[in-house]
Amino acid sequence: MTPRTVRAALIVGLALCAAPIAARAQLSGNAVACAGATPVVADACQKARDLFAFAAPQVAVALAGGDAVLGDGSTLGGLGKASLAVRATGLFGAIPRNGSINVSAGGARASDIATQSRLIPAATIEGAVGVLPGLLVGLTRVGGVDVLFNATYVPETRVGTFDLSNDGRSSEFGYGVRVGLLQESSVVPGVAFTWVRRRLPTSRVGLIDGNDTLTVRSLALSADAWRAVVSKRFLMLGLAAGIGQDAVDAQAIVSAVVNDGGRRYALSDVILGDTPRRTNAFLDASFGLGGIRLVGEVGRSFAASPRDVLNAFGGRTPGGAFNYASVGLRLGN
Repeated sequence: MTPRTVRAALIVGLALCAAPIAARAQLSGNAVACAGATPVVADACQKARDLFAFAAPQVAVALAGGDAVLGDGSTLGGLGKASLAVRATGLFGAIPRNGSINVSAGGARASDIATQSRLIPAATIEGAVGVLPGLLVGLTRVGGVDVLFNATYVPETRVGTFDLSNDGRSSEFGYGVRVGLLQESSVVPGVAFTWVRRRLPTSRVGLIDGNDTLTVRSLALSADAWRAVVSKRFLMLGLAAGIGQDAVDAQAIVSAVVNDGGRRYALSDVILGDTPRRTNAFLDASFGLGGIRLVGEVGRSFAASPRDVLNAFGGRTPGGAFNYASVGLRLGN
């Protein structure tokens, strides 16, 4: 089972990790938070929180990518100018290995959860529309403004006992702005500052294991990314590089029901959340012919502040660095 979208990668990670937790821990009948959980559920709750902190930043980095306008660091030049691109991104990440999660019924305990390398995918449609051309200064323009937009589509998926459904629409839209410090000309490179918000549709996932159930609902993830970008074209070839920061917001509510020996145990509404900030740097290369450009991008999301987690992940940390790569086609300027 391999869902086709980036957020499904996160959901699969949560489902693969949380299902053994739900099946192997006796749960109390009251809603709990990890800090005040009874010993019988404390370890299950802590591991669910740590797994979320480990998985969510990887999905967010794949979603954010590098350049807000793939392969370009120059404003378009005012009204009537536009570009449209399709981008596919893969983050070289990791997910917990099946069977590597051992849950204790005697309170929260630190475990080393084995992981396996996995490409975390993302795909978006994005565009830019010129608004202001900027002021003419010598051989360039300063202060041009473009409006940015993007869209992410997440199809509903049902495979066996795994069910992914969206809370409303299956697409989510983002937006942003690009302000030109220098507009690219024959002798001047393009330099711009961008801010863009990318979001995934809020969704719900269900997993049934025998007569036990795991539910992850109100699963929402967004990434606000600012970038400083410089670019220059040399005939048909183009180069762009930039650096910035991603502000991630990931939220979910997890619940589970376990039936064991004629008794029903419920873990109700454990709220999971993570809001890391990560430095991001990238390098793009493009080849253009007419109004079409093929763009490749490599980048790195640098280590964030250490996360407050109890468990280890095979030498990896939730705040660790990740590499990613993107490829895309852009139409227009």
